[in-house]
Amino acid sequence: MASLTAYAPMPGMAVYAAAKAFVPSFTGALWAEAHDSRLRVLCLSPGPPSSEFYRVSGTSDQGFRFQTPEQVVDTAFRALRTDCPTVVSGRINALAAVLMHSLPRRLALALTARVQLAELSALTGFGCFGRGFGPVWCSGDRCPAAMT
Repeated sequence: MASLTAYAPMPGMAVYAAAKAFVPSFTGALWAEAHDSRLRVLCLSPGPPSSEFYRVSGTSDQGFRFQTPEQVVDTAFRALRTDCPTVVSGRINALAAVLMHSLPRRLALALTARVQLAELSALTGFGCFGRGFGPVWCSGDRCPAAMT
C-alpha cells in the first residue's frame, strides 16, 4: 500500500513520503518477477480516505476530496483484473500524481513545501512559514527555536 504522497516530496513528512515512494518501485519489480505466475502484485496509492482520522487527530479535513474505503477497494480489484502493477485511486488523485511526476523536481518541492508547511504551522500553532522550497523561518515567541 502506497499513498498519493509517494509521488511528491513532502517537507514535514519526509520519512513517510520517502517510505511511500519506495513502495511503487519495489512493487513494480515484484510485479515483473511474478508476472508469469499466478501471483498478482499491485501497488495501490489512494489519496486521503474518508475515515475518522481527521476527527480523532484534531486536524482539518477541509479541501480534500475523499474516497470511501469501498471505492478504494473497488479500484484495487479492477486494477487486479487488468494486471497492472500500479494504480492511483481516484481521478483527481491520479491527475495529481501525474502532474507531480511531470513537474521539475524543484517546482514540485516548492508546491508541496508551501502546502505542508502551512498545514504544520496551523497544526502546531507555531508561527512558522516556508519560502519556496528553502529553509523554514519562524517568527515571534511561538517559534520552536525560541522555546529552548
